[in-house]
Amino acid sequence: MDWDLEKDDGQKKAKKGKKKALTAVVAVLITILVGGAIGGGIGVTTWYLNKEDSSSTSTGYSFAQNGYSGNSVQALLSVPQADSNIADICGKMEGSVVTVVTQIMMQNLFQATQTAEGLGSGIIFEEDADHVYIVTNAHVIEDANTVYIYYNDTQSVPAYVRGADTSADLAVLYMKKSEIPEDIRAGIKVATLGDSDAIRVGELAIAIGSPEGKAFGNTVTVGCISGTQREITVDGNSLKVIQTDAAINPGNSGGALVNANAEVIGINTAKINDTEVEGMGFAIPMAVAKPIMEELLDKGSVERPALGISEYALIPEAIADAYHVPVGIMVYEVSRGSAAADAGIRQGDIITEIDGRDITSLETVTEILSEHEVGDVVEVTLIRNRNTHEPIKVMLTLQNQEETTGGTEDFWGRSEREDDSGNRSPFTIE
Repeated sequence: MDWDLEKDDGQKKAKKGKKKALTAVVAVLITILVGGAIGGGIGVTTWYLNKEDSSSTSTGYSFAQNGYSGNSVQALLSVPQADSNIADICGKMEGSVVTVVTQIMMQNLFQATQTAEGLGSGIIFEEDADHVYIVTNAHVIEDANTVYIYYNDTQSVPAYVRGADTSADLAVLYMKKSEIPEDIRAGIKVATLGDSDAIRVGELAIAIGSPEGKAFGNTVTVGCISGTQREITVDGNSLKVIQTDAAINPGNSGGALVNANAEVIGINTAKINDTEVEGMGFAIPMAVAKPIMEELLDKGSVERPALGISEYALIPEAIADAYHVPVGIMVYEVSRGSAAADAGIRQGDIITEIDGRDITSLETVTEILSEHEVGDVVEVTLIRNRNTHEPIKVMLTLQNQEETTGGTEDFWGRSEREDDSGNRSPFTIE
């Protein structure tokens, strides 16, 4: 069986890069987005059909990777009398928002090892007798070999990863109190977490974080709540978010979105990446983040049901019509020993239904999985024969996403991309 579709492996590592349209009579844009919600540590391929007229543009979201050209003063003026208490609000947040610095070991073209540095923000949300706990975005610490909390040029504190949930883009770090200098420990303050379900459009919103480098730690930008219950898709993950026009800059990821009561109502995570758009930033609501934070704190991981597909492609209706293939998800790789492998799903299969529901988008799959728990059995309908399109139905027992990281199998069952430990987690956990 061969479907006339090709995967562009050359773009696989450019997961946060800007999409480029290929223009022709009919051009297909294929972008690999690593880290979706179906398989657990999986890759996602999204197919786009571009007609000859390529004048239209699509809006993309980025993890606060680009500068903001808006005017914070304009946002401030849109909130009547807000300037009278902003300083007090920021004073109450002092010591609760920190600068998260990561170091990543990389090889250059000459195979020499170099250290690259990343920057983000974090919120202190819990402490016990021995530790201080910080929440940040999972993408802030992705691929990090070491993590530390920066305070000034002479003082920084090692941080360790308690757990991360890439699907929700959240991670919990901790500092050991025994490693925190006394003067820094005295200034640490646990943030007050607010009720994001109670916010209204137009209310004051303050973003606090560390944009554009260590020198700008605890930078404050002011705006309002522009929207609630928004849904965006970043790197294959569907996120429910708060929209704000408070400036979200590079390094703000993981920082706090604060209300007029100095309560954290969201965790800054993304902004619209478009030169024609200003002042559209997004934060994960605390109502969504808090239970995940608690589970990461308690268990070090979040249990999510997964099919066990390592890499796949969404085939929308336009592509299906053009290539005479079914609408659904094409399977590129199946995790070795996974639920999908046990059910007999192979590379090249196209999944058209799960539990009788048509698969027309990645969001549909995410929604179906969210309705189930690990151990539930689902019926998967797939097409394997290109000529007859005869459906095949298999029963699949959903497994924990964390269990799908142990290598993959190609069409002939050969294992790929597995290290000695069988663990492909990018995080260093003490």
